[in-house]
This record gives sequence, C-alpha cells and structure tokens, in this order.
Amino acid sequence: DPNVLIYDLRNPSNPTYVSRYQHPSSEWGTYNAIHDMVVLDNVLYAAYLEAGFALVDVSDPSNPVEITRHNYTGSFAHNIWPTEDRNYVLTTDEVQGGHVRVWDIQDPSNIVEVAEYQTQDFTIVHNAHIKGDLAYVSYYEDGVRILDISDPTNPVEVAFHDTYLDPAIGDFRGNWGVWPYQNATNEPGESELIYCSNLEGQMVIVELQGARRTQVTGRIEREDGSGIPGADVMVVESSRNVEADEDGNYSLWTASGTLTLQFSAFGQVAQESSVTLDPNGLLELDVTLADAASPDVIVVDDDGGAEIESIVTGWLGDLGHEVQVWDATRKGSLAPSRVARFDGTASIVWLTGSDESGTIEEADKDSLSALMDLGHGVVLSGQYIGDELGSEDTWLFEQFGARHTNDVISMPFLEGESGDPITDGMLIQLITIGGEQAQNSPGQAEAAGEFADPILHYSGLEDTYAAIRNNDGPARTVFVEFGIEGINDAQGFTGPTDFLEAMLSWVGMPVGITGDGDVPGNPGAGRLALAQNAPNPFNPRTVIRFTLPAEAGGENVTLSIFDGAGRKIRTLVTRALVPGHHAVTWDGQTDAGGPAASGRYLYRISTSTGTESRSMLLIK
Repeated sequence: DPNVLIYDLRNPSNPTYVSRYQHPSSEWGTYNAIHDMVVLDNVLYAAYLEAGFALVDVSDPSNPVEITRHNYTGSFAHNIWPTEDRNYVLTTDEVQGGHVRVWDIQDPSNIVEVAEYQTQDFTIVHNAHIKGDLAYVSYYEDGVRILDISDPTNPVEVAFHDTYLDPAIGDFRGNWGVWPYQNATNEPGESELIYCSNLEGQMVIVELQGARRTQVTGRIEREDGSGIPGADVMVVESSRNVEADEDGNYSLWTASGTLTLQFSAFGQVAQESSVTLDPNGLLELDVTLADAASPDVIVVDDDGGAEIESIVTGWLGDLGHEVQVWDATRKGSLAPSRVARFDGTASIVWLTGSDESGTIEEADKDSLSALMDLGHGVVLSGQYIGDELGSEDTWLFEQFGARHTNDVISMPFLEGESGDPITDGMLIQLITIGGEQAQNSPGQAEAAGEFADPILHYSGLEDTYAAIRNNDGPARTVFVEFGIEGINDAQGFTGPTDFLEAMLSWVGMPVGITGDGDVPGNPGAGRLALAQNAPNPFNPRTVIRFTLPAEAGGENVTLSIFDGAGRKIRTLVTRALVPGHHAVTWDGQTDAGGPAASGRYLYRISTSTGTESRSMLLIK
C-alpha cells in the first residue's frame, strides 16, 4: 500500500483517523508498498521498496506536506533512518548484495548518494538504526555490523558479531533486527548493550566496548618492487576488504584493536599480519608478496559468492595441477593483462555454478574472447549459462561452436561419444539432490560449427547433447550445459577428476593437433611431442606447446631457446612436470633481461625419453 495513514492516539482506546500521505503511484513496480518508516522531529522518513524513499513534514498531522522523494535504480528500500543532525539518511536495500546507502538530504531538491557499505556481495541487509555517530546494521546471515558514521561520506565498520554461524549463501536466515537503545550514549570507551534477534527464534545480547575507527595505509608490491594493482587487503575478523589502486597503494579504515590483516593478489602468495591499531590512529604498512608458481589452470570463480570453485580446485589439486583462482564476483572479469606475466598459457575453467542471471555478461564475453585469442583453452560450465544466453547467442556460436537448444533435461546420466578424444567410454552421473553440487537445470546444446563436436549425450537420448568441444580459432574450448561440480564420484561411474583432466588435456593442446595415440583420461600415454609455436612469425609473444609421455612424468624437463649461432638465450622450463599437455609462453625476452632481436630461433625440449627441436621466426 503506498499510503501512510495518520491517527490521533490521544485516546488509545479509540484511535481516530486524521489524514494520509499517498506516494504517487506512477513510479511503482511489482512491490507497490511502503515498508518501514520513522517520525523524528516532525519529519516522516518512509522507505518505499521499489520507489526509494520520501520525506514528509507532519508537523500538522492533518495536512502532511511532502518535502522530497527520491527513487533510485534497483532500490528495494526496506528501511530508512536519519543521522542525529538530520543532514543525512541511511537506507538499506533488502536484496542479495544489498547496500547500506548514505544520502545527503541537506538540499531536498538535490539528494545525493555520498557513500555505500556492504558485507559480502550476495548477503542481504535488513535494518539500520542510528545512535550518536554509530549506525547499527542487521545482516541476515552476516550478523550485526556497527559503522562509525562520524564522517557520513566514509562509513567505517568498527565492530562485528555474527549471530548465525552457518555459511552465508544469500538467504533470509539469521540476524533480523538490532536494537541499540539500552544505553543512552555510545561514547568511546563506554560499554553498551545491543539486542539482536534471529529468525530462528533466538535473542542475542552483545556488548560494545567503545570501538572506534582507525586507518591503515601502505603499498602492496612484488619482489621486484613493482606495485600490484587490484591486490586485496582484508580484515580477517570481519571479512572487510579494500582493493589497491593501479600503483598498489591502499587505504583501509577499520576498527581499533588487535586485528589480522590478510594481503593477497592474483598470482601472488597470500600473507597475513597481526597488527595493533589505536583509536583514531594511522598505521603505515607496506607489504611484499612473493610470486606464486605459474599456474597451468586458472579457475574463474563467477558463481555469485557460492563455494563452487573450492570443489573444483580440490579436484585439480588431487590431479597435481598448479591452480590460481580469480574471484570474478568481487573483482570483475579476468582481464588478459592479469595472466600475461605468467610463464605458459594456462587453461581457463570458468564456473558460474547455479547463478541464474548475470552468468556471462558482456564484460565476461570480452575477457573470454581476448583470453582465447592469446591461446588459452577454455572450459565454460554452469547450470544456467545456456538458459540465459538462449538459442540465438552469436558469441556462444562463434567462440564455442555451440547453440543452446533446451533449458532442462531431466536425465541425470550422461554417456561419452564413441571415439571422442575426451569422453570415449565415459558414463557420468549428476548429483540432483542436496547442497551446492545439486544440478537442477542441466541443459541441452548442439554443435553449430564446422570444427565443433558433441562430447556427451543424455542416456537413452542419443541426439540430446550436454557438452560441445570446439577446435576452431586460436584456442580449443569446451562448453558444458551443467555445472561440473555436480558430477557424482560414485562407484561404477566416471569420476569428476577423470572428466576434468580429460577436458583440460584436450583444451590444452594446440588448435589442429589431433592427439592421436592419447588414451582419453590418460593424456600422457603417447610419445614426447613438441608442437609448432603459435603464432609464428610472432612479435614479441608466442606460445610453445608440448606433450609429455607417462614415462617422463616426475622427471626434470628442460625447454630452452637458442639463437641462430646456437647460443642459448633463454631457459623457459627446468623442472619436473606431470605427464600430459603443457603450454609455455615466451615473451621475447632473453635471460639477460633484454628483448631478443628479429631473427630465426630454435626451441628445444629435453627429457629422459628424448629431445625434440623446432624453429620459429621473431619479426619486429
């Protein structure tokens, strides 16, 4: 209901209707209703779900007068509360990823959002109340968060207590309300009691002991002294984090006290530091992160905040792969510049889990296309990818040789295609009940390109395919119409590690290499093979791919580059590698650190089973 009704309560046994304020109905969406409101100093502050909020002068209850109203995109404004000076209001968006928003209302004709706060990207906020210079915020699965808003343009979390200890999945469970008015003030150093209510019927009383904001600043850099753009700084106790700028500089406001700060970055080894922070203090802390080992698989975590990637990275670890994880949910699409510094061309496993919307957005498509152009093989997997892209998506056809044809196939068993280099002889069972691995929407796709082929069909449905491989373009791809995390590791069926390794072995091969002699699921059973580099000629970067037989596994492998006079100018690999397909990128640099000159070069791989060489041409 868009109406606020005003009653005279001076005779409580007989309330009398006085007047009403009605929000204009032209701006309404599906939820045409006011949700929460509060009256302070004769001003009504009302939150209107899909229509933002309104401020109304009710000093004359018989004649409410609208001061201003403000709608904002995707609001779902559940609650509103003004600061004590009435210059700002806080609103809460009761949706997954919902924000606490701070609005400057000093000029009612020009309301401006000045700050935002949220916990995890997928959690849901409920209410915010203000007392003094603190805002008390209830998050369903993320407990009570207390924000210092002495500077409303920069709310700082200064205390946190989780009342619901199960993992957060973006659901309406846990902390529903917070009531901070047991004590009169919240002066620093004074203890105060806060009442929290859970939807599970639990009342929790917590004590705040006067925490206040403090600041940590510094630079996050690599061992060579270069800054790390986009590096993360997180307060472990509350999961609050900030991202470093393009030069690796960061500035984090947080609570005072003894806290653990975690520093991490894509391609670096994470590091933790315990720090003691004084109220209203400033700590300058520079951190150097060591280089992580070059990955042969990069897992893109694009599942909306679930933990799908941990399932798959566990399998990859069991297979002996060096893995790096990119959290696309928090940091956006994986840009090629993030992986350019690694040796080798890692395969990409892009996971969207059970996300039903925003699975593969335009930025994701651009990133994937650019990565494939650089030679990165891609496995794209998720329950609802095909559902959202639909049958007419040209990008899916051009990059994966696939076309989505059906949203749901109610058959949990899949069979490999006879003679297929990935799935020949495989029988796969999908998990359909319970937890994040359950597959509710395995879809159907068809091969739609000259170099595309189906690799799995649903049992008993010979022409109803669930996955398509594509051998066209700069890199190989596999498109999977279900979440690979949902493969059941049950006796009598092909295990998830076997299916995953077979896909990665195939996409890791150069385009046009057939893999003759390889046994599906055992990619290193053939001979030592060194492929022609690609591109060739090149400037200055090229990819060298090779296959190691089973007997070479675990032994040192050397891959070196020689100039026209036979002098070794660069060693790309000198370590033990697992059997199977590998790819290494040469960036055109010598071991001395300078660029190689134009000319013809020899590259040679040496193992205990033999040596192979090929030539390539660098043209500038």
